[in-house]
Amino acid sequence: MLTLYQTQLRHAFYYQQILDRLAEWYLESGSAAEEALKVLEAERPNIEAGRRWASKSADGEAGALLRDGYAASAALIQDWTTHPRELARGAREGLFAARQLGDRESEGRHLSNLGHACEAMGQTKRALVCHKLALSISREFSNRQTEAEDLFGMGMALLDLGGALEAVNLLEQSLEILRDAGDRFIEASALSSLGLAYQSLGETRRAIDRHEQALAIIREFKDRRGEAQQLNDLGICYETLGDVRRARQLHQDALEIFRSLKDHRGVGQALNGLGNAAYELGDWQEALKCFEQSLVLAREFADANAEGDALGNLGLICQATGETDRAIEYHEQALSISRATGDLQDEAKSLGNLGRCFETRGEWQRAVDLQKQALMISTRIGDRTGQAQDLCNLGSAFAAAGKPHEVIKVCEQSLVLAKELSLREVEAEDLRLLGGAHRKLGDSARATDCFSRSPELARELNKPTAEAAASEALATLAKESRKA
Repeated sequence: MLTLYQTQLRHAFYYQQILDRLAEWYLESGSAAEEALKVLEAERPNIEAGRRWASKSADGEAGALLRDGYAASAALIQDWTTHPRELARGAREGLFAARQLGDRESEGRHLSNLGHACEAMGQTKRALVCHKLALSISREFSNRQTEAEDLFGMGMALLDLGGALEAVNLLEQSLEILRDAGDRFIEASALSSLGLAYQSLGETRRAIDRHEQALAIIREFKDRRGEAQQLNDLGICYETLGDVRRARQLHQDALEIFRSLKDHRGVGQALNGLGNAAYELGDWQEALKCFEQSLVLAREFADANAEGDALGNLGLICQATGETDRAIEYHEQALSISRATGDLQDEAKSLGNLGRCFETRGEWQRAVDLQKQALMISTRIGDRTGQAQDLCNLGSAFAAAGKPHEVIKVCEQSLVLAKELSLREVEAEDLRLLGGAHRKLGDSARATDCFSRSPELARELNKPTAEAAASEALATLAKESRKA
């Protein structure tokens, strides 16, 4: 007759094998993945009971094998249905078990999973260390598949840390290996990440191309969650290009898919994108609602990067509605998070937003200092979109401080980048600032040239207030010319 320990051991092994099988189905994507998630939901109490018993009570080699197996399979199928703290706990447990068993390849897999969990929690530097260790093990065993996945993990971590150029290099290496191996499904992930990297470098058209390639592959596999992620990323790209209505529709499509899958983290991302589109279209109440919901979900899943984005966006709403002090509070919270996670791109964005707030309060020198800090970071990490925006923001601060020569110097640099990167909104703001600076210096011809291009851009971007302001400036200049 079996002892209680033997019975519990048999139960734990049985449900570890069930979880292993579900992970295999999930990786097949499409209907197999949907079935895997249904079975997982039905069997979750038994699987969790087996995992908990293995974690606390199983001993010896059998216990280590169980902990190793549960952690490896869970990381594959529960990556978006489970809180990242749980994923990290499971990965650490699997890592210790693999080391106990002397299984170096399994150790590498758990290090990689721990890296992904750390990144989801905003612990990006720790994530990078995990992926580097995992990569050394992959190369030790000449495992090209896991090498590609580890290069991918490193690339994503470096992207969050502001190293977009190095990230592109690693992600391109990963993509080459995956294409040689014919692994289409993981190839889509690499293409998607390259899209994010190129977007960070200001190469938005190139980013769209990578996301569209990824989307085509993902649809082949009927991976609904992956489809939603690409739609959301494409929305961000089109918003950068000024096509906000198209961006809003893409975010809405992504939101519907994420909700149908009960992927709350994905829902938060889509709400953030939808809020940005609503904000750009002047629907501040809708934007506020989206950002508040996104913030709740980000905090629920300890997603520090998403929390910082939501806080920054709430700050923008407060700026737009004249609640400057409250906006500063939100932006300072966002800045604190970006510095804690090491996300230099978000740090620069928060500094720029704070600069605009202090400009509104009439603290021009502080605004100039903050915009210079933001520009320094964007330049250092090669974020050309950020550079264009930061130069424009700096020009606005100089304009408020009554320094037209400085406005012209920085806004002309910004305008070159904005045209090159198709940043139509930044271009329109540069022209407005340049027109004002030339007018202040008494150069009516150049001022008229700048202002005459602004209304068309504002109209194209559906910015009636900006269009009216540019038209009014032109009319004022015409009056002044007649008087002269």
